[in-house]
Amino acid sequence: MLNRGKRRAMDTDASLQADPSGGASPWNDSPWGDSPAVVAETGDFAVVYKPPFMHSAPLGLRRAATLLEWYARIYPPVLALKGMKPAEGGLIHRLDYETEGLVLMGKNQNALDALLLGQRQGFMVKEYSALTRCRAGGSPPPGFPPPPFGELPRASFCIRSFFRPWGPGRKAVRPAEALLPGRKETAGDQGRPYATEVLAWEQGEGGVCFHLRLKRGFRHQIRCHLSWIGMPVRRDMLYGAPEEPAEPRRPFALRSRLIRFPDPRTGATREYSLPGYQ
Repeated sequence: MLNRGKRRAMDTDASLQADPSGGASPWNDSPWGDSPAVVAETGDFAVVYKPPFMHSAPLGLRRAATLLEWYARIYPPVLALKGMKPAEGGLIHRLDYETEGLVLMGKNQNALDALLLGQRQGFMVKEYSALTRCRAGGSPPPGFPPPPFGELPRASFCIRSFFRPWGPGRKAVRPAEALLPGRKETAGDQGRPYATEVLAWEQGEGGVCFHLRLKRGFRHQIRCHLSWIGMPVRRDMLYGAPEEPAEPRRPFALRSRLIRFPDPRTGATREYSLPGYQ
């Protein structure tokens, strides 16, 4: 039984909405389009929907362009909390600019500390859906090691790797097969490879839809791992997605659909999902 909250009324300030130059969501059932929304809320945390073409937190930007500042209009104390990085307030985790879905925020320092600890310990689970297109020729972009397997396994499976930065400005990452001792060029999950669990996949007219799970994630993990197996997220040009016919600018097809975590006050399991996702 999923715990679902009610949508909070939207802030009408256009400066706090998603980038208006962005396009429509690639999902036919996008719940709120380009508007942020509070999906569920308690005195300790808030689960917030981030639309595509909106930053989660400041990245040298004016704050009004971020989901964090949008929620701060509803709950101003979130900005004063001491979280993962300066200026990130109560933010527990981030989604990429073009990714849409659920983001968790703490509302007081005790709750934030407990939620961050649970995330570090692997007790926070996030599930995603990704629409992909097979890359012609099957070869990954430069910098990738050989794919971990040939054909897609029929049952559920797991993609594992360490990561290293890649490309101009280190904007992308690549899988690494081992950690390099004494160097910060490779990253692991507490000494182990990061894992992307593939719960299921299905073939459709537009490509393959993957249902995925992360417990402890790294930057661009899903995008990189799917590209590694020859199935980049649609329209994710940074990771070698095939070009598509000209159309209005649209985000790549990745959505954070479900989040599960221990309640910071009681320890009971909390689970929230986007409408229609089981």
